[in-house]
Amino acid sequence: MGKIIKILLLALNSLFLPLFAQGEPMIDAPGINEELMSKNQDVEILAPEYGQRFELGEDIVLSWRNQNAQKSYTYAPYFYYVIGDFQMSASFRNTDDMSYTIRPFQKSVIVLQLYYWDIDKYMTEERDEYMYASDILVLGIGMDVPEYWLKRFDKNRTENPTPPQSITIEEPIIPAIIVEQPSTPPKPPKPAPKPKPKEDVLGQDVKPFRFPFSKPVGVSQWHGYTAFQKPHKGIDFSVARENTLAVGDGLVVGRGYDTYYGKCQSGGNFLTIKHDNGMHTVYFHLEKSYVDVGKRVKKGEVVAKTGNSGSWNCQPLAHHLHFETRKGRSQTTHVNPVDYIEQDWNLIPTANYKKYPGRLTGDNPHPGR
Repeated sequence: MGKIIKILLLALNSLFLPLFAQGEPMIDAPGINEELMSKNQDVEILAPEYGQRFELGEDIVLSWRNQNAQKSYTYAPYFYYVIGDFQMSASFRNTDDMSYTIRPFQKSVIVLQLYYWDIDKYMTEERDEYMYASDILVLGIGMDVPEYWLKRFDKNRTENPTPPQSITIEEPIIPAIIVEQPSTPPKPPKPAPKPKPKEDVLGQDVKPFRFPFSKPVGVSQWHGYTAFQKPHKGIDFSVARENTLAVGDGLVVGRGYDTYYGKCQSGGNFLTIKHDNGMHTVYFHLEKSYVDVGKRVKKGEVVAKTGNSGSWNCQPLAHHLHFETRKGRSQTTHVNPVDYIEQDWNLIPTANYKKYPGRLTGDNPHPGR
């Protein structure tokens, strides 16, 4: 009888939980959860090994065992790309097998965890109380795992490692070389070039985007090399639970919970939009998103509500929106939002700059009015 119930429950999973289908990220993906690891230790991952390297296109066979013969579980492998242009989560169909094969699609480091639930509780309101997670695996896909990621999820570590810092390479100062010119009449100066129309390489207005709010709001940290981060890759708007808008027409290509640097260095709930001009905008620390991946949005459409999700140095953050504009999807392509948003920035004050003078740093350091 128990076997029949087990089969029926798994059949229901495939009908009512399509978000676990292979290749489709879950809307409310569980993320990487280190706290659940100690809640139940019945399930042990057998393969692959922590830190193991796989070539791109090579199958990864995840296998595990249930060490408690008195309990039955349903399982869902979950992993997160933490390096590369496409950083997102991926989850798979629930299974009662003891192995699953996955094949990542890009060179990256992936962080992998196996979630499991008591099978008789999975389809009930008590499901979250009977949700558990295995130890965490860190694997290299087409690359060796960098030291930071090896240490970050090592279950024997005593503290979180320091995130890798951006490296600034200063150009060498080359002394000027003076070459005597023959005594020839100087050429007349070239006429000043005519001003070009207000257009950039993207074929759009120099500032193609609108302000991400329906009214001027203060800034607590500007883009660029600030007193707090070097560099700060976006603008921090000092708002709490405020509706935020799509700054241009585009397609939602990312939504989830940021675990790029782990629990202690997290951007929280985020939303990524690819705009029709090829640029990307990213909203971090959200309370909620109103649009799903795959949805087209219009300029000025409400897409999310700002919040206080995520953390910095393991501490909660004040309510604000960290907003980034990027030339591409990668966070390394960030550019100053001021240069792309059509707004009178003199109307945008720097919040509490008298109390925190370091806020008047970065690429637009002014007090506003």
